[in-house]
Amino acid sequence: MMNSLYFPPLERRDISEYYKAEGEFYATYNCKTNYDNTARDCKHRCVYCDAHVDECGGEHFSLDHFRPMDVFGEKFNGILKTHPFNLHLSCQKCNVLKTNDWKGCKDTENGATFLHKKGYLDRFQVDITEYLEVDRDGLIQCKNNEGPIKYMIGKMLLNRTNRVYIRKRREVKNKATHIQSMLLSKQKTLLKRWKSNQIQVDEFQKEMEALTALFDKFQSLDLLKI
Repeated sequence: MMNSLYFPPLERRDISEYYKAEGEFYATYNCKTNYDNTARDCKHRCVYCDAHVDECGGEHFSLDHFRPMDVFGEKFNGILKTHPFNLHLSCQKCNVLKTNDWKGCKDTENGATFLHKKGYLDRFQVDITEYLEVDRDGLIQCKNNEGPIKYMIGKMLLNRTNRVYIRKRREVKNKATHIQSMLLSKQKTLLKRWKSNQIQVDEFQKEMEALTALFDKFQSLDLLKI
């Protein structure tokens, strides 16, 4: 089921914050500043499969020209070559699979990004969770047939084995973190009761031993390091 673990909403800052000191865009799209800005805007996740950089070894992802240069490079005075709003963070695999594919409008700088249910969703323009969901098995499922999700799943192999594994692992780690917080909270409450004389020593010892046993079992599973 969809929750806050997957595909968080994205937004850009004011365009002025992406300029060089001279009031111009950076000359090359893949300069460090553009990468850092785009990675932050995309919350260090691939905008297509939602994998986080840290979940893929920590190596830099690609800067994807959302509107491909093979289609738009020479149009509109070439502005989309370096315009930061046309740069999206993409893992290497998704970037290769998308390549120069474009099914949306080609006549304007900001036209429709998909037509006839084929194309791509601009994560900065729409909430992608209105179109897809992640099921209990870590698979991306289409929940709005009016969008291009089925096309994206097929074209970019969004449910490839590694990405499904990453999503399921993220779910396990999230649940493990929740369990750890519950155990720590219970420990804190127990100590507070004992210090305020709300519980007898023998009862305190019994509950603390049970709680310690749960901690030991939890730590032995090592779920937070999966």
